[in-house]
Amino acid sequence: MTDGKRRLHAFLTAFVVTLCVLAFGIGFLEVDARSRQVGFGDENTLLNSLTGQNWQLPW
Repeated sequence: MTDGKRRLHAFLTAFVVTLCVLAFGIGFLEVDARSRQVGFGDENTLLNSLTGQNWQLPW
């Protein structure tokens, strides 16, 4: 494998892993907010418990 291909492969791998981690984090926040609404009928999410602020997702 040439040096250019190796660098491209490393970049694409890091990019895909970063996108997966971001998608996992956003999914976790979404599920936390929705399950809290359905299960308890309130808006207190895990972030609210940790930070004292209730951040709303834009959708």
